[in-house]
Amino acid sequence: DRLVLADVMGPGLQAKAGAIAHAAVMRAVNDTANPADGPGRFLEMLSGVMRRDPVLAQSIVTAAVVDRREDGALEIASAGHPTPVVVAASGARALDVGGPLLGLVDAAEYRAQRLTLSRDEILVLVTDGVEPQLLAGGGCLPDGLVATIAANGSAGLSVAADAAERWARATHGPSPPDDWSILLLAAART
Repeated sequence: DRLVLADVMGPGLQAKAGAIAHAAVMRAVNDTANPADGPGRFLEMLSGVMRRDPVLAQSIVTAAVVDRREDGALEIASAGHPTPVVVAASGARALDVGGPLLGLVDAAEYRAQRLTLSRDEILVLVTDGVEPQLLAGGGCLPDGLVATIAANGSAGLSVAADAAERWARATHGPSPPDDWSILLLAAART
């Protein structure tokens, strides 16, 4: 299984059109990629397509890619995207998977990190709209969001997700300055 969280920069119709074009390209690259090569190779292929295509090269896109392996482990790679963070009640740790923006450099390389989440850990992926000033500059998740997820994670993923959404809505109000997405992943609890 592969999950891609992408963010096309820009306002209004231009960003929406870019999002549609990039989604189609991502699907096509995914269909031609060997799943065993992992998320880093997927981003390398995607970046190469964006670098060569004059229309796609006009937009700035960040992406985080998570592959779920047969053994339940996750493999994560990132292209200019806010740093993924693993949150537990005991604290949080950032994953070192940063890579260049898609299409920015020739022969871009993206390193992937493999991890297996414990039952009390939640992988958190966000777009920079969650905290534009902090995350757009390469910062980590806001302390308030980490604390909210950590405090609610033991109650289950849907409870933590609802709490994270309430935090974002309370923080940004009904008309946020940028769109935001928060994605939480956890190990299956049986």
